[in-house]
Amino acid sequence: MNNTLHHYTTDTIEFISPLNITFYGDAAKSEGIIYWKVDYDGKPTVDGKGLETDIWVKRNSHWRVLMRMSLHLKSR
Repeated sequence: MNNTLHHYTTDTIEFISPLNITFYGDAAKSEGIIYWKVDYDGKPTVDGKGLETDIWVKRNSHWRVLMRMSLHLKSR
């Protein structure tokens, strides 16, 4: 089976705002704005900013991402 993710190539990904982390005991939420530039089979697909929110849980002394949410921010 040909996986769609095998066709994506990330050129650039970086946080462009401070990462905001809020702890809730053994859970946490991290939020930040990223700049992301991606090609799909060599053709530009994504070139913009987005709000990334991750929900983390601590299990057996290790932090793991439980869920990721992304929101594309329109360029002006």
